[in-house]
Parts: sequence; structure tokens; C-alpha cells
Amino acid sequence: MNKIKFLLLTFVAALAFTSCQDYETYAEKKDKERDAIKAYMLSVNAKVISEDEFKANGCVTDTANHEWVLLAKSSVYMQVINKGTFYDQDILENEGRKVELDKRMKPGQTSTILCRFTETNLFTGYPTLSNNDYTAIAIPETMTVTRSTDTFSGSFVAGKSTMYSSYGSASVPTGWLVPLIYMNIGRCGTEFDEIARVKLIVPHSQGQASASQGVIPCLYEITYMEGK
Repeated sequence: MNKIKFLLLTFVAALAFTSCQDYETYAEKKDKERDAIKAYMLSVNAKVISEDEFKANGCVTDTANHEWVLLAKSSVYMQVINKGTFYDQDILENEGRKVELDKRMKPGQTSTILCRFTETNLFTGYPTLSNNDYTAIAIPETMTVTRSTDTFSGSFVAGKSTMYSSYGSASVPTGWLVPLIYMNIGRCGTEFDEIARVKLIVPHSQGQASASQGVIPCLYEITYMEGK
């Protein structure tokens, strides 16, 4: 009997030792996340600029030179493909002049915003979710967003959100919202108009529920358009 007890105790101890060896601390997971982000930035030859440089450049990034801006407060990296360009339709039609409109959300404003997106896990390099494929192409991501001073909050609309149906949360990830202070959100009315489009590297702390729980960094390409 004593021999059996000893063998059982030895087995349990071995299991515990193996579990301890396999267990990753939160700090170790964050180190892996930082390494994955760094590896991606190296792979795309990224040139990282500060938020001050970004603002001085008119809130755009030079995509030809692989510029990304680090949004320091959120630790999100952003590449602006287009910040949203919209022109006064009446002036263009009547006078032939292009007068650019400021379509940024104002403090206190609530808007419906439609998005197209692709989400990629930076650990694997493979897309994990998208509403650009044939299974979801008919459903643009719909969210209700409110601006309060310089912060934004948002909720996905049930039945009109791939993110909501996939991750079970109506909360829009903070990483999706941080670009909005710089973006013009509108609908195309002239042949020259272009909707806002960005690439984002979103750390787990600013991401969707699954990424947050698993300490997974994600790459997003997202368009933002004003909904009706």
C-alpha cells in the first residue's frame, strides 16, 4: 500500500512540475506579443513616427515610405491609407472647384458607422475574421459611436455585426475607435470622394474579447463610412 501511495504521489508531483514548466506568466505572454508586433513591423519595413510628427504632417502617413504612427496612449500603431476625403458637391457642380469638407465627428455627436474589415492574428499571420469574404459581404459592420471630448465609445448592432456574432460582445474594441479623432466619416457624393481607410496593429489590451483573453495582437485593415 505504501508503495502504491508513493507512486501516486510521485506521479502527481511530476504532473505538477510539468504544469509549472508549461505555464506562461502574463508578463511572458506580453513579451511574445511585443515580439510578434516587432517582427511584423520589420517584415513590412515600417518607419514609425510620433503622434506629433503625424499631426505636423496633416494627420496622414506616407504609405510609399511605409510610415506608421504610434498612438502612444493606446499603444496602437496606425497607417492611414486615406483619412476620408469629401468635397462640397454643390460648389464642385456649380463652380468646378474642390472644397474639402471637415467630416470629423464633433464632441457630443453620435453616429452610425459602417465598416469593412479584415482581422489577422499576428502570431500565425493568418486572417481570423473578415466581412469582405463571400459569407459576410452583404453585411457591413454596423456600429453606433459617440464622441465625448477626445474619447469615443461604441457598440456593434446585433444582427449587423460579424464581430458581435463571432465574439459575443457588443463593445467595439478601443483599438477600432482610436483612429476616429483623425478620420473624416462620410458617404461618397462626388467622383473624387474616398472613404476613410486605415491599417491598425492592435495590442490585446485594446482588442476584442478573444484577443484580450489570449494576449493576442491583431492586424486590422478597416474602412469607415457614415451610415444612414
